[in-house]
Amino acid sequence: MIGVGRHRRLFGLATLGIITFGVTLFALALHPQKAAADICTPNGRDCYYGYFFNGYDGGPPANGTRHNLLTAPALLNVNNGFELVQNIKGQLGGCPGGNIPNPNSQNSTGAAFIVLTMLGVTPGTNKNVACQRFDEWAGNVYNLEASGLINFNQVYNFGGINTRSTITDVAYYPNNGAAASIVFYNPANPSQPTYAIKKDCGNPVGRLLAANVTWDLTPDVQSKVNGVTADTAEVGDSITFTFTVRNTALTDSHQVDCSAASINHSGYFKAPTPPESGGSAVGTSCPRSFGRNSTTTVASQSVGSAAANTTYCRTLTVDQATPGGAPRSTEKCVTVVSKPYIQVYGGDVSTGGDVESSPGTCTSNPSAIVSWNQNTAASGYAGAGVQYAAQALGVIKEFATAQKSPTAGAASPSGLAFANTTATGNKYGGAFGSPKCIKDYYGQKPATTTPMPGSVSSMTTGNFSATSSVSLGGGNINPGQKTTVFVDGDVYITGNITYTGSWSYNNIPLFQIVARGNIYIDRSVTQLDGVYIAQPWADLSHGYVYTCTTGAAAPTLAAGAFYNSCTTPLKVNGSLVTRSLQLLRTSNSLHDASSAQNRSNTKAAEIFNYGPGFWITQPDLTTTNGGEVDNYDAITSLPPVL
Repeated sequence: MIGVGRHRRLFGLATLGIITFGVTLFALALHPQKAAADICTPNGRDCYYGYFFNGYDGGPPANGTRHNLLTAPALLNVNNGFELVQNIKGQLGGCPGGNIPNPNSQNSTGAAFIVLTMLGVTPGTNKNVACQRFDEWAGNVYNLEASGLINFNQVYNFGGINTRSTITDVAYYPNNGAAASIVFYNPANPSQPTYAIKKDCGNPVGRLLAANVTWDLTPDVQSKVNGVTADTAEVGDSITFTFTVRNTALTDSHQVDCSAASINHSGYFKAPTPPESGGSAVGTSCPRSFGRNSTTTVASQSVGSAAANTTYCRTLTVDQATPGGAPRSTEKCVTVVSKPYIQVYGGDVSTGGDVESSPGTCTSNPSAIVSWNQNTAASGYAGAGVQYAAQALGVIKEFATAQKSPTAGAASPSGLAFANTTATGNKYGGAFGSPKCIKDYYGQKPATTTPMPGSVSSMTTGNFSATSSVSLGGGNINPGQKTTVFVDGDVYITGNITYTGSWSYNNIPLFQIVARGNIYIDRSVTQLDGVYIAQPWADLSHGYVYTCTTGAAAPTLAAGAFYNSCTTPLKVNGSLVTRSLQLLRTSNSLHDASSAQNRSNTKAAEIFNYGPGFWITQPDLTTTNGGEVDNYDAITSLPPVL
C-alpha cells in the first residue's frame, strides 16, 4: 500500500511513530502521504490525487477500479472542432448554464476536467465552472482550429503521464506510451504541443499546459493631410485620423475593448510618452475580436479645415493587449504649421564656403539649402526655388532650380541644381565641388571713413563706419549714390532701405553694409535694396542674418513665439552674403504657391531679386595703386548663361 516515491518519507515517520506511540505506521498506512514532488506535479497535482477534490485514488499497483474519462466510443468519432465541442457539451449534459445536471457522473467529470484544464483553471475548482465557461472554451477550440493549431488524428507520445477517472474525480498517474490523439499546439510557438487527448478513452495525456488562444495587440493612429500621410498640416487643410489595432499573434483575440479620444492643443504640442489621458471620446467598433496576423480599423475621424495655431492629437487604447495583460496606448499628433518659402529671381544661390583666410582659400562647410516645395511635377514644383542655379556642398532639399528659367533644357526642380542630379524624392541635388569662398569684404575697408549716422537718409556717397554694434534707420539711396557702411559689430536695421528715382547704366546706385557681426532685420522692414554682408568674428561666432527680429538679438524660435510677429513678406532687391541665413518671415504658406506666380505676384515670405545693376556698379573704394576707382572697361555675355 506504500506508493512509489513514498518509501523514504513513510519510513522516517513510521520509525518516529514506533519510538513514541507505536501506532503511527497504522495511521499512515490508511492515509498515505503525498510525495514531495513527482512527475505529475507540473500538472497541478501529485500522481494519484484527484484534480477536483485532492483525494487519493489508490495509487500503484492497480487497486480498485480505474476508468477512462469518457465512455466508449469516447472521441473516436471526433475529427474537427465542431464535433469535439458537441461531444463535450453532450457529456456535460447539455451544459445549460450555471450547473451541470449530473456533476458526479463519469462522463460529466471527465468533460469538466478537459474543459477546465484546457483553460488553465486552478485544481480544486468546482466542476460547474466548466459549464459556466464552456462558451469561452468552445471559442478557443474553434479559434485554434481555424489557425491550424489542432491535429485531430496524431499518434502522440504521452511523455510519461496519463489520466484516469474514479467516476467523481480525475487523477494523473505515470504511464508511457503513444496513441491516436487530438493534439493542440501553442499559438506562440506552433511547433510546441500544449495539450493532448487520447481519442479512444478521452484521457488527456502529457504535461497539460493550457490550450488557450493568445494575442498581441498594438494600437496605432495614422494621419493623412489632404489624403497624403503627414504629421503637419497647413491652415485649411483636411486631416483624417485612422485608428487601427494590429494583432501579430496566430490566433484571433477574445472580445477586447478599446477606446479612442480626441485632444486638441493650442500651439505646438509634442505627443508625450506615455500617451496622455482624457479628451473627447471617439466612437469605436470595440469590444471585438481582432483577427490573427491582421490589422483592424476600429474608428476614423476627420477635421474638415485645420485651424491655425493648433495641434490635433488622437489617442487609442486597447484594454487587454495580451491575454490577462495590461492596456496598451498610442498617441498621434498633427500640428498645423505655416510653411513659408523663399524665391530668388535673376540670380543664383550658393552655400558651402566660409570667409576666405587667404585669396581663394577658406574652410569647407557642408551646409544645405532646405525649404518647402510642393514637390510634384503636376504643381510645376511650385514653392521654394531659384530662377537659375543652386550649388551646395550639402543637400539641396525642396528648393527647386530653373524656376521660370529661359535656359534651354533646364527643367525644375533639378535642371540647374548642381551636381545636375536627378531629383530623388524631395532631394534635388547638392554635394557639388569645392567651396565657393566668401570674400573678406571687411578687409577692404578704406583707411579713412566717415562716422556712421543713425539712418540711411543721412548718408551720401562715401564710406561710413562704426566700431561697435549699431541700430540703423532706413532711407533712400538716390541715383548714382554709392554708399558702403563698415560696422565692427552687429547691425540692427529698423526701416526700409530703397533705391529711389529713375536711373540708367551710368548712374546706378549702390548701397552696401559690411558687418563683422550679425545683421538683424526688424519685423517692420518690408524692403531692402542693396548688398548686405555679415562676416563672422575671429572665433567663428556671429556672421548671421536674421530676417525678422524685434530687437538687436536673435528671436525666440521655440513654440512659434515669433509666428504672429513676422507675417509681413520681405523683399530684398540685391543680395545677402552671410555665414548663416535665418529665414524667419511667416507670410503665407506653401499651399499658396503656384507655378503661375512670378516675382510680381509671388506668395513667398522672402523674395530676392537680383539683376545686372548689382554687379555692374562698383563700390566707391579706392585702390592702393594710385587711388583710382575700379570700373568695367567693357561688358559682354559668354556661355554658359544660367
